[in-house]
Amino acid sequence: MAEDRYRYIDVDSSDDEEIIVISADTVASRDDAVRRSGDDFLSHSAFGASGSMDQGDSCPLDSGVDFAPKEDGHSEGVMADHGASTAGVPCDSSQDEPEQGNLNPEVPFLSMQRIILAALALLVVAFMVYFLAGCASSSQEESSSGRATNKTILQYDLSSDKSSTVKSRAYDVTGDGEVDTVALKPRLSSSASANVRTLSSIELVINKKTSLTISASEFSELREAESVGVKLMTLSDGKQFLFVSCDSEDGQALAGVYRLKDVKSCRAVPVITSHPCQQASWTPIRQMKDASLYAQAVENRVAVTIDFVCYATGLTEATFDFGCVGDGLEISNPEASNFGFKATNALRYDRPPVHASRSITVYQESSLSTFAFTANRGDVCNIDSLTIEGDRLAFKMTDGDKVGWFGSPDYGYQTCFDETSMTDDGSKDV
Repeated sequence: MAEDRYRYIDVDSSDDEEIIVISADTVASRDDAVRRSGDDFLSHSAFGASGSMDQGDSCPLDSGVDFAPKEDGHSEGVMADHGASTAGVPCDSSQDEPEQGNLNPEVPFLSMQRIILAALALLVVAFMVYFLAGCASSSQEESSSGRATNKTILQYDLSSDKSSTVKSRAYDVTGDGEVDTVALKPRLSSSASANVRTLSSIELVINKKTSLTISASEFSELREAESVGVKLMTLSDGKQFLFVSCDSEDGQALAGVYRLKDVKSCRAVPVITSHPCQQASWTPIRQMKDASLYAQAVENRVAVTIDFVCYATGLTEATFDFGCVGDGLEISNPEASNFGFKATNALRYDRPPVHASRSITVYQESSLSTFAFTANRGDVCNIDSLTIEGDRLAFKMTDGDKVGWFGSPDYGYQTCFDETSMTDDGSKDV
């Protein structure tokens, strides 16, 4: 049997107590009732919480709209959501509240789609990085084309106590556009008295063909070498040369600039060497005593720096430029592009003022043919430049306001300046 139930709330008023009817709920039997949709219930309520319920389709409401008094005496309406469900779905009278499930369940297909999209995004990023890196590399190669390069392609070290061959398969040394196999094959000999291993020979092998052999029987300086290096020099016009250097603990033992005769034989032809060689196009002149040289490609030329000893300036360093003539190299200008010497106890090459140790005849030109003046002993002089005149060295000198050229003396003569250092007593000549 249905009954009407009314709920009242007290509204705080200044004088009178006001009664407000909130809803009239028709309550049916709990055994056979199902609740009508909560939306219908809210749509007919004065506060969004009243409406008529059909007895046959509605679910019983335990408390309808519940208003709990506040501690300060005021009342606040709170709707108890007990049994709200989708319209048309019968209520389960065995439980007070419906099970709270995931309102937005994850669809497996959407999850897989997100994984695929993330993977595609990563692939796109990786492709862009690879593409940009390739563009940068290509740009760098284009910018480096037309410039001279110097690359050390092989390095053999005797201190490793190994006689094994060192190889490289990363460079085109023949100029045919293909990577070549380049190797250094050392042969060692042992001293019976000192138990010391030294190089008896070293072979440069290109594409399994012997290109160059340096033997200690021909060049005794090789026995002092502790390391051998091969550098590929490529000029801006594409011409290539090899620089082979055998270095000892005290400095350079011997070195040379070589070119390959042809791709088929791969034989190395000497162009510039630090030691006397009849086949070479150029070697240091006889006044460059104990010479060692270092070469590198600079634009379309090869810059050769020579360390030597002479009786004019002592320990001296000079750089000369060599240009390509045919397949070889020739000195472009007999005057050094860079020049310096070490004064006594100096740590680096420079051009410090020096004092004449004796009277020096000075000429008007580097050919030393026309007399200019005489620099007296004790004069403070500046040595500004160096040039090669045939088989002799000539130095440009300033003595006060006078300028001229003087020639380097031969070995055994008194040195020209007090502050220059000498390491040889002149008893040996070349």
